[in-house]
Amino acid sequence: MTVRPTLLNSPTLNSLRRSERGAQACRLALSGAEIAMSGLESRDRKNYLESMDLVRRHRNALVKLDGLMEPVKHTPLASLHRKLGARMTEFGGYEMPLSYRGIIQEHLAVRCAAGLFDLSHMGEFLLEGPHAVALLERALTNTASRLVDGQAQYTIMCAEDGGTIDDLIVYRLAAERYMLCVNASNIAVDWEWLRELNRNGVAITNRSDETALIAVQGPHAVAILAQITGLPVASIARFGVVSGEVAGIASLVARTGYTGEDGFEIFCPAANGNASSRRRWQQVRPMASSRAASARVIRCEWKPHSRSMATNSTA
Repeated sequence: MTVRPTLLNSPTLNSLRRSERGAQACRLALSGAEIAMSGLESRDRKNYLESMDLVRRHRNALVKLDGLMEPVKHTPLASLHRKLGARMTEFGGYEMPLSYRGIIQEHLAVRCAAGLFDLSHMGEFLLEGPHAVALLERALTNTASRLVDGQAQYTIMCAEDGGTIDDLIVYRLAAERYMLCVNASNIAVDWEWLRELNRNGVAITNRSDETALIAVQGPHAVAILAQITGLPVASIARFGVVSGEVAGIASLVARTGYTGEDGFEIFCPAANGNASSRRRWQQVRPMASSRAASARVIRCEWKPHSRSMATNSTA
């Protein structure tokens, strides 16, 4: 375990004082390095000792982090999840639904029909200005300059030493306007690193708390989403993004996701009393549940040799 100095400097620690992950990262760095020391060859011990020394210098900051940690956050849909009987857990500093009816059943629903995901804990940054793409080229491993309007790209944010800070998706909304969707537990770290790299006056806005995100994932995602929007969702390219109304709410609709299935991620404002995300969830959920129920008579069969998913009727 090598602790990256880039992520442990004072500005970063200051930005992490409100982040539970910041305290956890420091503890893990200390305990992990100490445990790993016993199994190291002598030639590697010097690196570990240097890493441990670096982290120990920030013990005082860690104490401050413990005292300043915020309580668990909630997405706009948290109360609705509890009302619907979701099993809740803490993830990335948020109370999140872990499952409703069981992991296996929900996994098969996504593979055979569709699943609905609350991703409102994710972070969203808006980058604007003539130097926005240059900042992305400096911060990310993929080539953001290749994107055209309405196109997204999976990429990695790296530290100066090449270590991974976060994996994320960058969306080109216009020629000088980009959005990043980052992992919830890395919002503070990503934000600080972008600000540190921003030397040409790019306007960076953190819209994480202002944005709700719902994903519809599965082979029936197009049919479900088409019922509540006039957007031509079937013609949106993979990793494409368009703006328009979904369930009467101004949204960004991206054909992206992490399930391996077809699907969409829908960004909308979370500022109007959480009504927009609630309305969309309540409209999409019955359709997803209906299609998942229909899929119960379908046996999903994974074929490892062909690396594809086959569906076989058991009726």
